[in-house]
Amino acid sequence: MSLRYKLLILMLAITGLSLATALALAVRLFKQDKIASISDSSIAISKGLANQVKTELHMHSAQMSFFVSGFDFNKKEFNANAQSLFEKNDDLIQVSLSKWNGNAYEAVATLKKPDFESEKNKGLSPLIEQVQRQALEDTISFKVVGPDANLLVFSQKVLMAGDPAAYVVTSVDHEEGLALILKKSPNYENFIVRSNGQVLLQSRISAPITTLSGWEFFEKINTDSSPEGAEETLNLFNQPSLVSFSKLGTSNLVSISIIEKRIALQAIEALVTKASLLFIALLSLSAVLAVYFSKKVTSQLNILESATTEFAGGNFDIKLDIQSSDEVGNLAKNFNTMVTKVSALMKDSIENARIEKELETAKVVQETLFLDENIQIDKVEICGYYRSASECGGDWWYYFKSGNEVFVCIGDATGHGTSAALITSAVRSAVSLIEMNPNITPASFLLLLNRAIFKSSKGKIQLSFFVASIDTETNRMTYANASHIAPVLIRRTNQPIGKNDLLPILANVQGLRLGHQLNSRFEESTCEIAPGDMVFVYTNGLTDLENQDGKFWDERGLMKALILAKNEGSDLKSFVNIVIDESTKFSGSLPLKDDVTFFAFEYSEI
Repeated sequence: MSLRYKLLILMLAITGLSLATALALAVRLFKQDKIASISDSSIAISKGLANQVKTELHMHSAQMSFFVSGFDFNKKEFNANAQSLFEKNDDLIQVSLSKWNGNAYEAVATLKKPDFESEKNKGLSPLIEQVQRQALEDTISFKVVGPDANLLVFSQKVLMAGDPAAYVVTSVDHEEGLALILKKSPNYENFIVRSNGQVLLQSRISAPITTLSGWEFFEKINTDSSPEGAEETLNLFNQPSLVSFSKLGTSNLVSISIIEKRIALQAIEALVTKASLLFIALLSLSAVLAVYFSKKVTSQLNILESATTEFAGGNFDIKLDIQSSDEVGNLAKNFNTMVTKVSALMKDSIENARIEKELETAKVVQETLFLDENIQIDKVEICGYYRSASECGGDWWYYFKSGNEVFVCIGDATGHGTSAALITSAVRSAVSLIEMNPNITPASFLLLLNRAIFKSSKGKIQLSFFVASIDTETNRMTYANASHIAPVLIRRTNQPIGKNDLLPILANVQGLRLGHQLNSRFEESTCEIAPGDMVFVYTNGLTDLENQDGKFWDERGLMKALILAKNEGSDLKSFVNIVIDESTKFSGSLPLKDDVTFFAFEYSEI
């Protein structure tokens, strides 16, 4: 056999072996990085679940504290404010204050809805007693029950000044939020567990698990002082998995997220296929070149072999410096391109996986912030629309009832995306507490919310905000504005309306943006509102819509749409749908540059 063919065989063998080793090493390194990335994402998911559940528990705890603060021990009954809150909260079924007698809890006072007996027949009494006993040990305890996981039994230990006896305040209400939180990550099994292993909440619907006691990883968590962590281990069914945990810091509860390793690493299969095809193509090219130019290859064989060996050893920064215009030079250039592409592919894949998981977590959190888009509250019908410019948005609108007043509000955070979405999450949490105040006004609403936003963002992220309350007894609307676009008031008329019938709600109540200054003050203004009157509230993303010609819809286009919607719409929902259709017709399929949010409400006689 001639030297030429010997060199050909040797060259092909070395190249093939080097490329195969490089492929195996690249896949192995990517697998390790992928596992590390998924571990970080898994920790973020379990930590996010822990924070959301803790927030929900704090909200329930604050609600129960309100009832306890309103309890009269002389009369052994809840005061009028507590009773009023109980009656207005349609989700609450029962609230009771009980005292521990050494063997069991005895009810001191109880508030319950008239139809609670039918609920009680479902066998809640033993469960309520179990949750109360757990609260005696852990301060706070809860359990989600029911065929659709829509009943929440919540119990909180209460220490009364001057009374050594142990009390607990217990509520039973319709609650789907906690169950939904754990279902937002479809590839994960999520649990909220007590320190003794008892499962309080889980995403598993069929064949639920009651305890994690005896699972090796859970026992390890109990002895670990770290607040969070992740590990590659066996799950409850001895399947290789990635498991993360995050301690809530409340009542010794811990959030656990589990994803099977085979599911987590599905993306590697596609990468191996693409990389294999790339390496096969390069190997084939090397064989063709070696057949025709083996003589020229011999002079530079050592350089190429050394480079492939370094690449196989994990050096992805290597670059061949072979000055040749023939096929050997092309092979060196292709080798450099291969190294660059493989290195870039690995880095991009890891970074994209991390960003995708973070956006997915943020989107899951933000989906819980919005209420129904169409609702009738007493004399006020509300209909709204929201569309985000990216995975997460910075717009948010909301409504709630307080006494005889119906509150509506809208906010627009600076920019959009994850940072703006985090602020809207903070706004939602703050409003959940503000709306519990029975004496809230639009001005005090903005005052409290401004302080919460400023302390959350330190003034770096601000948002415009408009809030109004409609008194259904006096037919007056009171409102306050924090640098938000003026809403439009459309008075009732039996005639077709024109531009002059669209009345901006301005007055003298334009305050600073929320989060701009800690001690900002906000003024209120009022106006009469009659049956049939309609108010349209929106963010600037609506007027900033752009069409194929680069023209903006602006305020003029919006006003035309409002006139058309009022003249042709038969009701509030059709009015909103016409505005949606007109805006979509203008912008077409172009991606949004800003979030689009608006709602309208109509005052009626019923």
